[in-house]
Amino acid sequence: MNFKVSLDFNRWRSALIGGIALLVMTGLYLLQIAWPGKLTSAEAATAAANSRLSAVIQDPLNWPYKLLDFAWLQTPLRHTVSARLAAVCLVLLTAVVFYFLAKRWHGRVTAAYTVLIFATSTWLLQSGRSGVGQIMLVLVPLVLLLVASWLNTTDNHNRALVLFALASSLALLTPGAVWLLVVAIVLLGKVVTDHIKGASAATKIVAGGIVAATAGILAYACIQDPGLIRTWLGLPAVFDTPLTMLKQWLGSIAYLTVRGPDMSGGWLAHTPVLDVATTGLLVFGVFLYRKHLQSLRTRLLLAFFLVGSILVALNGSVALGYVIGIAYLVAATGLAYFQHKWFKIFPLNPIARGLATALIVLLVTAVVTFHTQRYFVAWQRSPATQYIFRAPSTKHSDLIQ
Repeated sequence: MNFKVSLDFNRWRSALIGGIALLVMTGLYLLQIAWPGKLTSAEAATAAANSRLSAVIQDPLNWPYKLLDFAWLQTPLRHTVSARLAAVCLVLLTAVVFYFLAKRWHGRVTAAYTVLIFATSTWLLQSGRSGVGQIMLVLVPLVLLLVASWLNTTDNHNRALVLFALASSLALLTPGAVWLLVVAIVLLGKVVTDHIKGASAATKIVAGGIVAATAGILAYACIQDPGLIRTWLGLPAVFDTPLTMLKQWLGSIAYLTVRGPDMSGGWLAHTPVLDVATTGLLVFGVFLYRKHLQSLRTRLLLAFFLVGSILVALNGSVALGYVIGIAYLVAATGLAYFQHKWFKIFPLNPIARGLATALIVLLVTAVVTFHTQRYFVAWQRSPATQYIFRAPSTKHSDLIQ
């Protein structure tokens, strides 16, 4: 009885802490959400399209974002606010998915530290507070990885099959994500087959119906507008030169750690996406995964990163969202590896364990402070940023329209 009460208390305490953390994160993303009082031209074009239900129905790509955006745009809120609230909702969902995936792989404590670093990163702050739907590129790979990881261990065939069908539909509705789905199916072939064999007939009908309906809607839309096929496959309207694409492919790593992208005011020019501390954790994580190349997790992360890097090569830095989540997941592994090594050396020393916790808290605080200042102060006050809110037109990829 006492054990059951203890479990219930721990569960409620965890839920309460998680709820408070989510509220704080919501406050961060809503802070100055109307800044600077007008939308960029890309946001304005997206809002104009998504405010018409007929236009949303005709183009199902990025439907989860578009439908949510349409709903918010119908509210009497200030236009600069309503046009960005769909992204805020989805970035909070992205953080939740990241937390559960990191928790599944590395435990609750490591997940709590790394989700703070991830959710307050400059890239997520910009994607999650911009009304162009770019956050979908970060969300979808994480959803596929979480579902794939769960499928590999669960015996609940019915639930597994339905969740995989829903994740597959989400990927099919996101530009370029079909290649991630193909990779997941190839690597999880036997696992998915076993779940199909073990599921009930009713579940097979439901799961098959979800995927068939999504595929049918996409096929109909592509017949009406063949140009959607290119966007769905993640292909650019015009291919760059091979040399440019090679530079952009190399940039999928260099942009993260060495020299950031030049996104015409959409990013603090040439500053790397990751900070020094997260880059160090990323290196630790890569080192650990190098020793476990045969594990499904390593192969999924590597394959997803390769697909994401190819999409970056084709579309430029706007497609970096596909690899951002992967980078932070590997950094989470690096943090878990550091903790494992430290506690292995000092298994019982409370002073050493306390010191490790203090160092990690200090590191997380420094990283969070750096990224929030880079976004709310440095980026917002840069001349290039000021310009994009005055420019009559802004170049943006079809991937996020």
